[in-house]
Amino acid sequence: NCVKCGEAITSSRTGCTALEKNYHVDCFNCGKCGKQLAGLSFYSVDGKPFCEDDYLQTLEKCIICLKPISEKVCLYL
Repeated sequence: NCVKCGEAITSSRTGCTALEKNYHVDCFNCGKCGKQLAGLSFYSVDGKPFCEDDYLQTLEKCIICLKPISEKVCLYL
């Protein structure tokens, strides 16, 4: 069954597996904005799938350039 809607995954309504959970393809959406994620890159935020834009909003920002910090590496100059 689909973890989002609870209905059976059948040949007429196909499914996918992501984050070790089963979803209908049309139920596999970003946990924040609802964007359809099937076939796109996605990220896990608290166990929910997020699109790249919403994932980047969850990251800390650099105090100099204000871009999201995606690596845990800091270079000292």
